[in-house]
Amino acid sequence: MSIELASYQDLIQPFLIHHSSVRGRVVRLGETIDTILNQHSYPHAVSHMLAEMCVLAAMLSSNLKGKGKLTMQLRGDADIEFLVVDVKADGAMRGYAQLKEGAIFEDTGMSLQQLVGKGYLAITLQIGKTPYQGIVELDGDSISDSMQHYFTNSEQSVVYVKTAVGQREEKEKAIWCAGGIMIQQVPKEGGKKQEELPPEDHGHDMDEDWQHNRILTETVKDEELLDIYLSPQALLYRLFNEEGVWVYDAEAFRAECSCSREKVQQTLVQFPKEELAEMLDDGKLEVRCQFCNSAEIFTLDDF
Repeated sequence: MSIELASYQDLIQPFLIHHSSVRGRVVRLGETIDTILNQHSYPHAVSHMLAEMCVLAAMLSSNLKGKGKLTMQLRGDADIEFLVVDVKADGAMRGYAQLKEGAIFEDTGMSLQQLVGKGYLAITLQIGKTPYQGIVELDGDSISDSMQHYFTNSEQSVVYVKTAVGQREEKEKAIWCAGGIMIQQVPKEGGKKQEELPPEDHGHDMDEDWQHNRILTETVKDEELLDIYLSPQALLYRLFNEEGVWVYDAEAFRAECSCSREKVQQTLVQFPKEELAEMLDDGKLEVRCQFCNSAEIFTLDDF
């Protein structure tokens, strides 16, 4: 008789380090990232980068409410021309990569500059009718480095981010998995005044506190970020058991595309019928979604 272990995947776990100016979140993606990557036949290096970007987008989506949506886009002038990830407030996630035609990728060892060249990272937050966008040039050895620069330059906030991407064997099949942890120093102007803090926090040095907790966070291992049988609470206890850590309600993610046959049909019906007829191939028109790679087939009778 086999015992099935509980798995902890496709979630984000917000937390706050006790008596500290540091808050953070842990993200672990399992089935969600495996579904997104397997919708296309990407080279390994491209899948790795898109998975990292999905983790980062998930981290930034933790404050979304209602019908809010966060979009992270990366544009470059090398073999990877475009990466995009969408995350909705309800946890629906999708993403895809656009590659230069004829590009050849090595399996491992390619740097961010080799894959993307010169480019930028854009983060758009849609809450209500007014979008907010921040843009930063690609800088460093990874997208995580660029995101840290984004927070420093655009948000004037100190953050540390560590991500991990890998594959695990399950039923003789390689399954993609990804995870990450992010800590952020709460701005002084956003915190409490010294006299409002508990007595034990008086004289607390925020910079020293930040450095201490960053060093602890840096000790996390890739396998801990990827282990779907290690709960986020257990991981945080390993890192911050001496300091103490508060955890909040975790939120779930799932792979889900927002495309639909109805949306495509509403777009195509705007074309004159003569133009639609010219688009037909053997009496059919195939429209394929860039994100989920699903196809819808139309005939002239559909219009």
